[in-house]
Amino acid sequence: SVNVYLLFNILVLAMIGKITPSVFTLYVLTRDVKSAFNSGILLACKGSLEVALLKMGLDSGLISGEVYNAILTVSLLTTIIPSMLYALSIKKVS
Repeated sequence: SVNVYLLFNILVLAMIGKITPSVFTLYVLTRDVKSAFNSGILLACKGSLEVALLKMGLDSGLISGEVYNAILTVSLLTTIIPSMLYALSIKKVS
């Protein structure tokens, strides 16, 4: 089972941690807020290596099953959510 509180906290931190550096860097380079935000959202869905690392951590006993489930769920959500956010941001422009 997944601890909803743990899942929510990890999801928020993961999205902030994935989107913020990209948006900041692209804004510094382009000075275009909308383009930087859209590109930052699209870059947030990177990170498929974390699934393999999670499995290794679980197998070696470094993380519990509850933490494994929460982070795996967050990994999947941070792959899906950016696509939906990007679609919403494009619709607002049109």
